[in-house]
Amino acid sequence: MTSRLGAGVACLVTIVALSCGVAAGQPQAMASGPVTFEYGIVGRTASRQDSLFAVQDGVAMHSGDQIRIILHRMLDTFVYVIIQMANGDYSLFHASRGEQEGETLRSLPWLRLDDNTGVETIHMVASAAPLAGLKETFELYGAARGARRAELAADIAARLAPVRETPGGGGEGLMPLARMGNPTPLGWNYRGPFNEEDTARYLFTRCVGDSVAADRVRIIHE
Repeated sequence: MTSRLGAGVACLVTIVALSCGVAAGQPQAMASGPVTFEYGIVGRTASRQDSLFAVQDGVAMHSGDQIRIILHRMLDTFVYVIIQMANGDYSLFHASRGEQEGETLRSLPWLRLDDNTGVETIHMVASAAPLAGLKETFELYGAARGARRAELAADIAARLAPVRETPGGGGEGLMPLARMGNPTPLGWNYRGPFNEEDTARYLFTRCVGDSVAADRVRIIHE
């Protein structure tokens, strides 16, 4: 899977720096009460760029198709999007402080499925506090090779395992992977920024947890 940034295309292996004050060493406010966020994922095929469908766990897609992750109502949280690509590589695709003043909807860059087929797994995590050491682990992972890279990949997988098992984490995170039927059309076309009312009505999944809320969506890349 690759990311289209402006006119260029960048590999997801590129590490996305933590933003909005998440960097280590800076004091952070803690979220009070349960951690809550909503997300939705839209897709479009390589042949129908203006017609969107909802991307749900187990959806089948093909090389050249694209997805876009939309984060919603990330109240006073730290938000992470981690992708495990079909070839097994991990990427910290997005990491930031949650909802800013006046912001309720955050659309991430479009991602294009490359030629590597298999299962693409998107992990979305919101935490009351920054996930300690996550940025540093991904920085080491991006530069590592061979046995050291495999060791760091195992560390990332271990860090994600308890997050996926968080009670009330949302969705069907631990259900066996099953191929969906045809994707669900959203009934509206993409002609610019997403309309919040439309996306809230047709798209969003709500995730709630005590200190961490999370979900995952797996794409069967055929």
